Amino acid sequence: MKYPLGTLSHRLYPRMLLIYLIPLLALTSCESSRPHTDLPTIRELSITMPDGINLAADLYIPHDFDSTSPYPIILEYLPYRKDEHRKSRYGVFNYFVQQGYLVARVDIRGTGRSEGTIIPYEYSEQELDDGEAVIDYLSKQDYSNGNVAMFGISWGGFNGLQLAMRKPAALKTIVSLMSTDDLYQDDVHFMDGILHVDAYEIGRDLDNAFPAAPDFTLDSAYFRDRFFSEPWLLKYKQQQRDGAFWNRASLNSHYEGFDTPTFLIAGLYDGYRDLVERFFEQTEGPKRAIIGPWNHTWPHHNAYPPSVEWRKEVVDWLDQWMLDEVPRRQAPYPELIYYQRDYHDPTISSGQLPGVWKVVDKWSELERAQEQRFLISEGKTLNTQATSTMVMDTVNSRPSDGVEGGGPVMWWGDWAPDQAPFDAPSLVYDLPIESELSIMGYPKIQLCVQSPVEHTNWFVRLNDVAPDGQVTQVTGAGFNSTHRQSSTSPTPSPVGATYCMDIELHWTTWTFRPGHQLRISISNAQWPMFWPTPERSINLVQNGGDQGSYITLPLSPNNAQTGYDWAAIQPDPKLPDYESLTTGTTSGFAEVNRVAYDTATQTRRVIAINEWDEAYPWGTYENYESIVHSCSDLDPANTSVIADYQLGIQLPNRKIKIETNLDFSSDQDSFYYFYQRKILENDQVLRTANWKKHFARDFQ
Repeated sequence: MKYPLGTLSHRLYPRMLLIYLIPLLALTSCESSRPHTDLPTIRELSITMPDGINLAADLYIPHDFDSTSPYPIILEYLPYRKDEHRKSRYGVFNYFVQQGYLVARVDIRGTGRSEGTIIPYEYSEQELDDGEAVIDYLSKQDYSNGNVAMFGISWGGFNGLQLAMRKPAALKTIVSLMSTDDLYQDDVHFMDGILHVDAYEIGRDLDNAFPAAPDFTLDSAYFRDRFFSEPWLLKYKQQQRDGAFWNRASLNSHYEGFDTPTFLIAGLYDGYRDLVERFFEQTEGPKRAIIGPWNHTWPHHNAYPPSVEWRKEVVDWLDQWMLDEVPRRQAPYPELIYYQRDYHDPTISSGQLPGVWKVVDKWSELERAQEQRFLISEGKTLNTQATSTMVMDTVNSRPSDGVEGGGPVMWWGDWAPDQAPFDAPSLVYDLPIESELSIMGYPKIQLCVQSPVEHTNWFVRLNDVAPDGQVTQVTGAGFNSTHRQSSTSPTPSPVGATYCMDIELHWTTWTFRPGHQLRISISNAQWPMFWPTPERSINLVQNGGDQGSYITLPLSPNNAQTGYDWAAIQPDPKLPDYESLTTGTTSGFAEVNRVAYDTATQTRRVIAINEWDEAYPWGTYENYESIVHSCSDLDPANTSVIADYQLGIQLPNRKIKIETNLDFSSDQDSFYYFYQRKILENDQVLRTANWKKHFARDFQ
């Protein structure tokens, strides 16, 4: 889920100019003690690709920039419209500019103010070919010392990894925040191998079609290259199994030979937190990582403490690979810093996320304690001793159960609400905690089951039950039963016979305290986060006997040191005339707003909403997002998502607006897709584009 970190400032658009210096309206520094003249200036660049297409870039330079002096350059390469992005990036980039780096922010082909037809989908060959050309261009400028680093959060973290796989000569290191090595299982299109319709995907298809600021030119090139471009969601949902489409840019298929020095940063409340351990286990090159208690945001801007000045750690890392002189810091760096979480209630009523920082000097010297295995047992309990008697426990999930499992934006990130309502219809197994139990890693469960149908989805959550009855989600995962042997070549599950699945839960840390209960919650639905299977079924979980189910917990390492001396967080200066007029959701995307259940039809509806207004130097944006998820408990094949999105810009003498409507639904055998895109100028419709298609369900 390449969340653009907030509202418009992280996901909109622009056009292109030639190289010239922008004083960017008298830049001001809020809360900064630095003199006004110390703040960076933004220079606009036009970078020509081998085929003649020009990409638009902002170059953040120091106030005393000397074009004949060689600087190391940090590159962020995104489709999220650099002009509007200045609001969020100026303060973040300022830190690096003050430390002697230039920062280039480049619009991907066909997005923002860059020319050309929009890329056909995320991480295409065109995007990465252009990325190599951009790196080469930046390394050869008079103001460059020849060394380029890739940097980015989410999309920018993803394509940093992907460009490092290509090993361009000038790319010396990458800094990848909130990213993944697996575009199928670990991204937002088929989460855990199960179809997911994400607010990000819906919004991306609107944003891709919006004309470029600040002129918003509606010429033939705009309509050809953007407005009539095929929606990405339609492409993704037809790629329902793992394989070449996803593996083309997934590092997990290309680890061999990967040796680019890499700094990873992940968040325990982010949907992309699984990469670090896999990366450390499968690469030999230089690496560092920080895993903190953050959602999909910059670690110095976390919603709940602790936030940290991660940029100091990044600069120390960059200095090793980017400077020709001796780096500033000579002390050895710990390869891994992570946050060992302690209990908090689901609402985080204390206003902070309890825990301690842990430091591991070298991953290769990490001393893992023995794993702790607990067997699912009679009486809905977890035990260390196996029982000889085999028992089958019943799971009778309604297809529309599980709204609470996915949090406000329905993924494995952010802060899920109290899990007690979801646990009530789920099959739960509890373990009273008598002495402290700390975990760090991927919990794994062997789940042995029976089902009367060929295809079921299984969901496992690891929860902490407090003495007052509140239930906090620690981690979880979904599993498509037809993928038990391969997600590339799915096969029907055995009907009426016992089969076992090895399910790896998402990476986590947690400390279970005495008096609490560790809980395993099992269900066959977690909607609307995951699309339901076509048939409702009553399924069985086996415990005891020769094929009992059990969970294996990764205990926290013995030799991790406690505590880390973080640098003080530096305040971010802000740009004038970039202002939020009305604030939308915390995530910047439609979040769950209402849930309704019709007892007569046994249909549940979940409504997600987002609305905001933002002012920029050239005009004011208005945004509205509405998503309605519907699911029938009587006929789960009959499930749908209807989304209405609108984005407008009020300019001094005209108004531009795009309206989109998505209707995505299913029946027993097929998915049905309808999408309409409409552009208006001064409330008059200029063009309308429609896409309509149905395609077979492929073990989804």
